Amino acid sequence: MGASIQPHSDFRVFLLEGTAVTWSFTFAGLGPGQSSLIEQPVGFLRVAIPSLAALAGLWMRNVWGSAEDSAQAAPVVDVVVAYALAFATQLPLARFLPALALPHWYATEGGMVGPWFVVLVRALCPPGTRTGIAGPVRAGAASAEEISCRTGELRRQARFVERSAMLAAFSMALIAVWVGFNGTLRMRVAGGLILGGSACTAIALRRQRGREQVAARMSLEARREAYRRDLDRQCALLEWIRIWCYASVVPGIVLIIAGTRTYHFVAVLVGLLAAELTGRAKEDLDRELDAIRATPATV
Repeated sequence: MGASIQPHSDFRVFLLEGTAVTWSFTFAGLGPGQSSLIEQPVGFLRVAIPSLAALAGLWMRNVWGSAEDSAQAAPVVDVVVAYALAFATQLPLARFLPALALPHWYATEGGMVGPWFVVLVRALCPPGTRTGIAGPVRAGAASAEEISCRTGELRRQARFVERSAMLAAFSMALIAVWVGFNGTLRMRVAGGLILGGSACTAIALRRQRGREQVAARMSLEARREAYRRDLDRQCALLEWIRIWCYASVVPGIVLIIAGTRTYHFVAVLVGLLAAELTGRAKEDLDRELDAIRATPATV
């Protein structure tokens, strides 16, 4: 299972990066007096050409990257290469096919936020070629003391996740109520979607709070079993948070910002990034579960 996780994560991150890159060129693809790409279908092609060039640059950096690349500089270099290729496509287009060239480029409406968001994504979710094995496996053949320490660490992480998720659910619920009472039918649907997902998430958080005590004289097998149950609970919680992001928060935000300024789409990207980070955290715990199940206890 562990070997198949990183390619899936890389693919999801690449889609997120592609969404951010395309968004960053959307406003630049609008012609004079044009408020939507639908008004001039050729606008989609104007956006697609530099977006595909930028994604080709990111893909090349994924392939040629290595674990020795600087964690601080590599994401910036990635984006510089990607957007350099994107703007390189505009030179021949402006000369030979001006109708397909971007009419303008401003540091507004996502034009500059998009590249910086891609830098953030690649810093938080580096390609597999830079990370080697996707996440640590720490508890497969650990001693009783190590299992106890790891259990304490996991429970501290669980408390942080629960409190953060509860605060996020409460905040989203307030936004949903405000939108529902002060908007159109579309806004009410968005508010109901977010409010329902937030309420279900809060209930799931409450149900996951039960934790066992690990006694000092418990056997290694008993400690491993208690730790396994903690991992199961935490994985279930993270999976629920990820589903909440994908099925409630992101669709609700899309309904709220539909028809507004292009810049507001950054809220959707933040929701997708939160879902991806949650999924990666769950996959790390899945690998620990695999290690525990595959390694017999030794007394």
